Order: sequence, then C-alpha cells, then structure tokens
Amino acid sequence: MAKILEFPKEKSIRARILQKSFQKKAVLPLSLLSVLVVSLSLNEWIQYAAQKNTANRSVASVPAADMEKQIKWEHSWADTLKKENAKQGYSGEEPSQLDKLLFGVLQGDVKVGRVGRHIASLEMKKPIELKNREEFLEAYKSVWSVSFDHVELDNQKMTDTHQETYKLINKKGQVVGQAIFGLDDLQTVRKLQILTQ
Repeated sequence: MAKILEFPKEKSIRARILQKSFQKKAVLPLSLLSVLVVSLSLNEWIQYAAQKNTANRSVASVPAADMEKQIKWEHSWADTLKKENAKQGYSGEEPSQLDKLLFGVLQGDVKVGRVGRHIASLEMKKPIELKNREEFLEAYKSVWSVSFDHVELDNQKMTDTHQETYKLINKKGQVVGQAIFGLDDLQTVRKLQILTQ
C-alpha cells in the first residue's frame, strides 16, 4: 500500500489566499482595460455616424455661387417662355365644360355614353348628391347631346320615386328632349339619360 502524505493545512490555506488575492489584483486592471476598449470603440462608432450624417447633409447644401447661377438661369428661362408666347405644353389650359363636369363635379367616377362629342348618358359608380338638378342641367348645357335653352320639371312623370324627369325646352318654348335622372332610396343620382323628343 502506498503511503499518503498529508500537506500541512496552514501552508495550503496560505497558498489559496495568495492565489485568490493574485486573481483579485489581476481582475481590476483587466476590467479597467475592458472599459477603456469599450469606450474607445463606442467613441469611434459615434464619430463614424457623425461623419456619415454630415456627409449626407453636405449633398443637399448648395454653395452660394451655384445658387446665384441657378436663379439667373431660372430668370432667363422664364423670359424665354414669355417671348415664345407660352407654347402649348409649357403652361396649362383652362379646363373645358366637359372636363369640369367629368372630373370636377363627378370626380371621374362615371361611365359616359356619347353621341359624337356630346354626352347622352351618365352612369355613376358611386351615387352623387345633386340638390338642384335643374341648375346642374343648365350649368353644363353645352355638353349634353340635346341643345336646349332652359329646363322644367315634368310633373306628369313624378309617379316613380326612383326617377325624376325634366323637359328640355328650346327658345321657342318647344320641348326638344328629356333628361331622366335615375335615383336611389336616398334620392342621390345613380344615372342620367338625355333623350331627344
């Protein structure tokens, strides 16, 4: 059998205490070093982000000399346009009655039936509220397929609540056509037909 040698306990405890104190002394400088490394890398990252941000801002800035040049160029371009008497394409045109009707009042949500260049029928995708239908017909009389001077509600055809008929009358007082509004339950307009007499 082998002999087991026992070390004195006092020496082994002292060795452990020395080892622990050495570890504690080594931990403090290492932790300070790690804090220093982290702060340096964070500082580097912040500087990089700041440089990147100022680089983006410098693209949008225009030097004063270029600004003056740009303003002079714009003034000369405006003078050129005036001299050319505003050729088509440089400036807009006043919208026609048809454009005002289709894209103003009806907001483009409409199916249009035409007779030549004039409107014979309208079918709304969404119902539209027209409080004064007589005024509406007279305001856009140049776009309808029937030429008339004024409008009058046809009281004889007021039996149907989903339909409202107007007589289209010329200067001589003759009925030259009809405008028939198709209405829904809320009395908003779903469609309009312009018929000749």
